[in-house]
Amino acid sequence: MNKFRSIRICFCCFIVVVFIIISGCSKPQTPESELVGNYLQVAAGSMHSLALRKDGVLAAWGDNRGGELGTGSSNQYENTPQMVGTGYILFDGGPYATVALKSDGSLWSWGFTEYFQMGNGNKPIQIGTDYISITAGYEFGAGIKTDGTLWMWGSNYYGELGNGTRSEINIPTQTGADFAAISASHGHCIAIKTDGTLWSWGFNNFGQLGDGSFDDKLSPVQIGSDFTAISTGTYHSLALKADGSLWSWGDNSCGQLGISSMGENIPTLVGKDYKSIAAGSSHSMAIKTDGTLWTWGDNSSGQLGLGTYGDISRKPIIIGSDFVSIAAGDAHSLAIKANGTLWACGWNEYGQVGDGTVTGRTLFVGNKIEGRQTDIMSVKFI
Repeated sequence: MNKFRSIRICFCCFIVVVFIIISGCSKPQTPESELVGNYLQVAAGSMHSLALRKDGVLAAWGDNRGGELGTGSSNQYENTPQMVGTGYILFDGGPYATVALKSDGSLWSWGFTEYFQMGNGNKPIQIGTDYISITAGYEFGAGIKTDGTLWMWGSNYYGELGNGTRSEINIPTQTGADFAAISASHGHCIAIKTDGTLWSWGFNNFGQLGDGSFDDKLSPVQIGSDFTAISTGTYHSLALKADGSLWSWGDNSCGQLGISSMGENIPTLVGKDYKSIAAGSSHSMAIKTDGTLWTWGDNSSGQLGLGTYGDISRKPIIIGSDFVSIAAGDAHSLAIKANGTLWACGWNEYGQVGDGTVTGRTLFVGNKIEGRQTDIMSVKFI
């Protein structure tokens, strides 16, 4: 009798445990209408994230080992958005550093400073004035002033400063004129001049400069015209033309170009009707003119938001609608919807998804509570 009683008790306990697990898994998702709609713009470093709120506050989260969050904290990482400061209008993250632009045109930098030579670690420090465009690459940075002059600084091993040499520069130094926009990555830059022409320089082992060669360029070379937007991945590049056509070139080993070939060293058409682009390490994102979000490339960390790990997509896949801002890190993705809600997915070892955990997400997670992302909502939009 005791034996059968013990078996009965164990069976009842098993049923209770199963019920608890099922109940937890079937917890209703948070309606999107309850999410906090307080964000305007996002940017991503390799393993950290940045977002501008509607009240003018710049928030940061993720990897902080180099002080790249700019919060003054010595914590190795933050897995929820933390306040950096106010007055910012533009910002960009590199692997271990961040550059940001305030509304008065002042340029600020923080994070790892071995090559930047312009920060004090984990707090923002002003390094210039009169800027309108900025970017952070791997151990170097760049900015465009109101008069169209291009200023660069940092490491120059591949000629990424575009000044005709391989000598590093530890303060912003003018290297060009008549520029309107610039994007930097792991050793290469692409930039748009005021006349819409597209230029590139630096590391070119994968054809990421788009000039038809695989040779590094120490000075800017023209590769096209009529361009309006650009974004650089680790070894690939994306660009939009005025007609909404999307072009890509460089490494395509993970499908990050959105085309079938293994790589191209000249701009190659991906598709039409696009208005915003973001290149990650080995994946890409874009928003079409109708507000739909598309992703492609490497999905080893769930960064495409498909609900799975390990897939490679060589063609853009639609994820959802009503998006206005996107950013791609090494292996995580950020997006803001038209209603101001903030979403993220992918690699999360350093909290770069910002959902209060360090658990990777294969579906986009929505922000419910300002400053925290509790009551996590993971959804597949389509």
